[in-house]
Amino acid sequence: MQPIHITFTGLDRQTLVDELVDLSKRFPIEWGILFHPDRQGEGRFPPLDLIHSLLALNLNFAAHLCGGHARNVVHHAALPANIVALLNRFKRVQINTAERAVDPARIAAFAARFGARAILQCRGTERFPGTDSVEWLFDQSGGKGRLADRWPVPNATARIAGYSGGLGPDTVAVALEGISKQHPAQVPFWIDMESGVRTEERFDLAKCRAVCEIVYG
Repeated sequence: MQPIHITFTGLDRQTLVDELVDLSKRFPIEWGILFHPDRQGEGRFPPLDLIHSLLALNLNFAAHLCGGHARNVVHHAALPANIVALLNRFKRVQINTAERAVDPARIAAFAARFGARAILQCRGTERFPGTDSVEWLFDQSGGKGRLADRWPVPNATARIAGYSGGLGPDTVAVALEGISKQHPAQVPFWIDMESGVRTEERFDLAKCRAVCEIVYG
């Protein structure tokens, strides 16, 4: 089984735009851009001027809201106006939160304001959550690069499911083998990776290319 696309998360100042465009032409890729109110411009959180430049490329991007931005969404507080303006240009919005009292329907409604689909993370290893109002991403790693030893099963009614945690060039083939053993053929899925496509804390497009070639040939 092949994912409908791969999400590579954590574009940074060192990202090479020409290669970003070339890979997008060759493979089904979504690029994940991390947002954080206190860390924007550091490491995996690119500066806002770079985000504007990347969005002008008209590639497939997802916004990943972290820290205080995610808490504001969960607790229905306002986001900064400059972040709100940027969200209108994304196809999917992921809320990175470990809070338990999250209402998926409210998160879906938040993303719908921008014409986007919502993503929430789940961590249970048996089954994905029962509600399909958001797109669920299984992620026990939280960006720490730990490969899961079990993969949950999505509901037969799920529109799509995502898998993450410890994926990279050295692990993606084994992970896809495990996922394929139990993932229902009628449910499309994507895979997401962050730490596994970094070298010395820099986003590494060579590793992204290697992953794509392993997955899609």
